[in-house]
Amino acid sequence: MRKLGKLLVKSLTVLLLLGCIGFSWAYAQSEQDMSDLEQGKTLYFKGRNMYYNAENTIDQIRATLGLSKESFAKLAESDQKYYWLSQVDFTLGEISEVAGNKKEAAQEFSQSNRLAQKAIDYNDQFSDAYRLLADTYMRLLNYNGPLYTMSHGPEALRMAKKAFKIDNHNYTALTSEGMYYISAPKVGGGNIKKGIATLEKALASKDSFDRFIAHIWLGTAYLKEKNKTKALKHIQLAREIYPNSSWVKELLEQCN
Repeated sequence: MRKLGKLLVKSLTVLLLLGCIGFSWAYAQSEQDMSDLEQGKTLYFKGRNMYYNAENTIDQIRATLGLSKESFAKLAESDQKYYWLSQVDFTLGEISEVAGNKKEAAQEFSQSNRLAQKAIDYNDQFSDAYRLLADTYMRLLNYNGPLYTMSHGPEALRMAKKAFKIDNHNYTALTSEGMYYISAPKVGGGNIKKGIATLEKALASKDSFDRFIAHIWLGTAYLKEKNKTKALKHIQLAREIYPNSSWVKELLEQCN
């Protein structure tokens, strides 16, 4: 009996040690994931700001975004991993599009679309992943035929609305919805006045990038409405956020 008791004690001790080792490993892995996530986000926001404020060369901006992608790729399989990888590819697509590399832009937006969907597969209540999916659909409308536009145009709007329904503080989703109304044809649900009203609500965001995009699209909408006074007001407010933005300069030229 004594031998049996000693054996049980030893077995329990081993199990406890293994449990502690497993917990320590899981904790260390979690800490590493947090570190990689934060590092990736810091690099991503740095690269995005460089791009939107026309700082540094395109190669330097791409290199910074590439480093952020490396950090996100190290994360364990999760909704966060695929959302942030999708976000990087989306911004890379924007850069390629402005540079006139349409084939590359289409590939990057398509990859962003697939990754956003994968983030939703991990978490079907991930508001921002639905918003990003909507944004990718809107960008891909420019690279696919009319059949794609007919099927995925309404889907883009539905995804943006779903994102806001999940989180009614997701002002980025409101901006995406407003962008759709302004850029889509009437037959596809386009409505400039509705777009303006939606973007005005998005200005409640505390995030300066959200406000920049909302002001830019409000400026664009008012230019379409032939109201240069209101257009100029929003473009100037956008310029306060990114003074060197080429987007701002282009709209100011249209105003003048």
